[in-house]
Amino acid sequence: MHFLLLIVGSLFLFALAPLHAAPPNIIVIVADDLGYADVLFNPQHAGQVATPHLDALASQAVVCRQGYVSGNVCSPTRAGLMTGRYQQRLGLYTGGEAGSGLPMSETIFPQFLKPAGYVTGQFGKWHLGPTLEWSPAHRGFDEVFGFLGRGAHDYFKLDDPEDPIYRGTTPVQESGYLTDRLGEETCDFIARHKDKPFFAYLAFNAVHAPLQAPADEVAKFDTGNESRNTLLAMGKRLDDAVGAIVGTLKKEAVWENTLLFFISDNGGPLAQTAVNTPLRGGKHQDYEGGIRVPFLVSWPAQFKPGVSDAVVSALDILPTALAAAGIRAPDDKPFDGINLIPILSGAAPAPARDLFWCNSGDGWWAVRSGDWKLVAERGRIGLFDLSKDISESNDLATAKPDQVAKLTALHDAWLAEMAPPVRGVEKRFTPGAPKKVKPKARNKTAATPPATAAAESDKVHLPFNTLPAKPWKAQRGEWSVKDGAVWVTPETDGEQDALLRGPVKFRAGKLTLDLNLATGARVALRFRDAEGNALFRVEVTPDRFAVIKLGERNELLRDATLTLEPNAWHQLQLIWDGPEFVATFADQQIIITDPVFDQAKSELNLLINGAPAGLRELVIIPAGG
Repeated sequence: MHFLLLIVGSLFLFALAPLHAAPPNIIVIVADDLGYADVLFNPQHAGQVATPHLDALASQAVVCRQGYVSGNVCSPTRAGLMTGRYQQRLGLYTGGEAGSGLPMSETIFPQFLKPAGYVTGQFGKWHLGPTLEWSPAHRGFDEVFGFLGRGAHDYFKLDDPEDPIYRGTTPVQESGYLTDRLGEETCDFIARHKDKPFFAYLAFNAVHAPLQAPADEVAKFDTGNESRNTLLAMGKRLDDAVGAIVGTLKKEAVWENTLLFFISDNGGPLAQTAVNTPLRGGKHQDYEGGIRVPFLVSWPAQFKPGVSDAVVSALDILPTALAAAGIRAPDDKPFDGINLIPILSGAAPAPARDLFWCNSGDGWWAVRSGDWKLVAERGRIGLFDLSKDISESNDLATAKPDQVAKLTALHDAWLAEMAPPVRGVEKRFTPGAPKKVKPKARNKTAATPPATAAAESDKVHLPFNTLPAKPWKAQRGEWSVKDGAVWVTPETDGEQDALLRGPVKFRAGKLTLDLNLATGARVALRFRDAEGNALFRVEVTPDRFAVIKLGERNELLRDATLTLEPNAWHQLQLIWDGPEFVATFADQQIIITDPVFDQAKSELNLLINGAPAGLRELVIIPAGG
């Protein structure tokens, strides 16, 4: 199988790596949620983008125009990056799974590099375990300055004991703007260790939500959209930090022999005003806009600046770094990534390769083989020729069923080698109820996982092919079953909502629900805590999609305009990851960061008013379950 041949190819390419008088310094910089067109080195960059330092870096680097990550959200990509292997081999398919902890039995960058004499530092976001048990300080890093948690952090509140900044494993009181501080700490690390080979892993949380930037920086932008102005200001401060790092490398005379990678962890989130031109889609999707990212590789002593059209992946960064350092790749856990040195130096052509993506039962999966790409989301499958259609606008699935079958078979064979998802669902979505499988046990040599795992009984699946039964209770309105779905007609006076209420038990996780709205229908999902307090609701109508925080005074957090065909099925998808909340309905997506979303949820109310609505396939999967 082709993906097995890649392993052999990786070892072969290792043998081609050049020898050096001194091992290079290695820096891996990861931006968070950076749009593909929100950098100046993209010729189709958006207006008012201000990243001159990244543009200068690109002029001295190899710009990889076909650079991918192994996941469409933060933590799965980071698991793949750290191990050089598909994160699915560890059962980590989703953000909730990978964010709950990368098994301590896995060997990552510093554990390879320290025996070879490297000093190692980690700066910024970790997102591979939410508590100290999973700290990078326990995984071989000599120095650590950053945060744990579920991926988001306030950019100004750096002294919060509930969400601390850590130096090593000790919480510290900090001040300033977080992006600036991460850049400053990395520059200091470089200056202190310039006389020995060093490895720095700098994972910015910029430009991830919450959208926060210094007011004077925001004032420099005038797009007509305050959120967009703030996002661009966040990108500018990230760019300044990268510029300071490159400047420090040159000042300390270590620039020439430093191997530096710059990527984003996934595509830019469209609901946060990111621009991914010319790609389709964004974060949370396996269209190109969710998985193809800005990707730079610089090593002045070895690589001539230029543009590469080779298909490369974040999985390649660890194998390439080890080859550059003269460290043999492991035999017991072969890399899925390849050594890029022969390709980027021009010593060898880029090999043909296949790349794979999969979010388990959540629905998205994809495979790229040559120029062909197959991408699926639940029951929808699209086939695209990326050599002619980078924007994935011309679906050839119907015209080329043989190619669909070929790529599906490739994905089937790859998926057969992957571990079952740790939360106990099927590896890949198939129509119908999610198939429950025995959850993959965490490696026994891992640190004790935080108490975020959910029991199998905490999962919810209401297929709605029969009327809801206990513990779920339907009240008011007319409830009936037709064509494999439950149909609800609210009371004609419209004064009281038809209501379905039932118990849930989760803090983070994912909910999906298929809805069919008649003209004038309104469906709301209201969540309550264990004391019965209403936390927030998600509300959809054929022309509006909104998220509302509930309390003494209700607060509209975000809304979006819809143009839905009435009496057609559309899927609502809600994802909780700490304070970050992502709601997707039809073609609209809302991303919000607020502490209310990180609260434990104990009851769900489904409210229907205005006109009839259909309900089908409610699934709630707690993170870690």
